[in-house]
Amino acid sequence: MLELSPKEPEELIARIKSCQQHDEMCKRLRENKSQLASKELREENKILYRGSPLLVPNDKELKHAILEKFHDHPTSGHVGIKKTSELISRYFVWDKMSEEIEDYIKGCQRCQKTKAIQLKPGGLLFPHSIPQYPWEVISMDFITHLPKS
Repeated sequence: MLELSPKEPEELIARIKSCQQHDEMCKRLRENKSQLASKELREENKILYRGSPLLVPNDKELKHAILEKFHDHPTSGHVGIKKTSELISRYFVWDKMSEEIEDYIKGCQRCQKTKAIQLKPGGLLFPHSIPQYPWEVISMDFITHLPKS
């Protein structure tokens, strides 16, 4: 099970705190206290939380760093979408988090190369009989279900 080392949360929290100070949505939430309560948000040490997890602002680099930590890190083991979502949601939350995690994992090159394809095996082939004359039988193969490149 992946756990954050003592130094890593401090670095991530510092980055989140810095990004929250500059993020427009976080600024609006801080200004409107009634909106904080309605979205079940709280502010502690100038950091916004949604319940227990930290609220991650809309910063692609920060989200990418979190996704790398919880999916690509050697101790995380490139687990699937559900397990990665569960691990990240213990510590962090952001809008459209599930969709971004799914997109990230579906685009992971290592997962694409090593994960087994979950498709049924192809059916049996039905060869044509041997033709008597040239061009008597013409056939064409359609190649489908190729892996994404």
